[in-house]
Amino acid sequence: TRSYLSQSELPVTIGLGQAQKIDSLEIVWPSGTKQKVAAPALDRLTVITEPN
Repeated sequence: TRSYLSQSELPVTIGLGQAQKIDSLEIVWPSGTKQKVAAPALDRLTVITEPN
């Protein structure tokens, strides 16, 4: 739950099923900006920030 001076983490976990890799990942930010990440690493935390 959220309370005064709290925060929520925003990680997204993507399941691949039987796939062995991701060719690319497309993010659509709340601002409408689209961002494509080519072949992100698997089994790792990847921090992606919205471009200016």
